[in-house]
Amino acid sequence: MRGKSDSSPRIIDLWRFKSDKTNRVYIVKLEHFAQNLKAIKFYPKDFRHSDNKYKILTNDYEPRKIVFSCFEIMRRTWEKDKTVSFGFVAASDMEESKKTRGYNRRFRLYKALVMRYFGYDTFTQIHDNDRVYLMLNNDMIASGKLSIDEMIENVNKIFGEELNFSWD
Repeated sequence: MRGKSDSSPRIIDLWRFKSDKTNRVYIVKLEHFAQNLKAIKFYPKDFRHSDNKYKILTNDYEPRKIVFSCFEIMRRTWEKDKTVSFGFVAASDMEESKKTRGYNRRFRLYKALVMRYFGYDTFTQIHDNDRVYLMLNNDMIASGKLSIDEMIENVNKIFGEELNFSWD
């Protein structure tokens, strides 16, 4: 399903899937940004009205299935448009005791799974080691139609000081 958000002029593609173990329904949003960047977000449908819907841990113990379902949506999107790039932000833990470990658990999982699923042939993968992950289309970079520095600048404009993304 495609639509526009009430709070944003951007186009958003909506997908849904059901988890295997719990039959929990998940909503996936693919939000369109400049330079053909699409940001992917997901949350359990049960929490759609919560301000913390992206942060809530369900303890369903099937994160790989959930993340790979999002990756499949990304793959299908790329199959339709070979110029697309992707990005996501790993929400931090809500529990204070989990935050003190010094790393973002979701980010570490996403990073490991992205490398396994996508590799490096199609996308240049850059991240900030904590929350932000960009998968920039190698063909678009090679053609000069996409600049890593410009993309990072745009990401920072979009999200402002909330993320302050930089990479080395």
